[in-house]
Amino acid sequence: MKGNITKIMERTETIVYKTHINENFTTRLLMNDNLSKKDLRVCLFLFTKISGYMVKDDVSIVDKRLKDFKNFQYIDVEAVADTLDMKKKEVRKAIEHLNEEGVLESGTSETVRKGYRFTF
Repeated sequence: MKGNITKIMERTETIVYKTHINENFTTRLLMNDNLSKKDLRVCLFLFTKISGYMVKDDVSIVDKRLKDFKNFQYIDVEAVADTLDMKKKEVRKAIEHLNEEGVLESGTSETVRKGYRFTF
């Protein structure tokens, strides 16, 4: 039993990203009448999951081992839908709309085939 507890309590390494949303981005987001309540719910949730692009000089602050400067990240639509009690179709539509409105940017990187990042 003691061995199993030790295995469960093994240290896991986590990279913590600090997201700073600038005032211009926030103003554009809040003043955009084209965004629905569902779009904004998905957007607010994604603030906790993905971030914007990274400048190579800033990477030393976060983690020197980080090699993907484009910072596109995969979004698990099913997990977002479950958390927000929405349908997967609604989440996909919100992500697509946020992309069209310039809130999110889609793309690929060394580590992600189809991902997103915020435009701030």
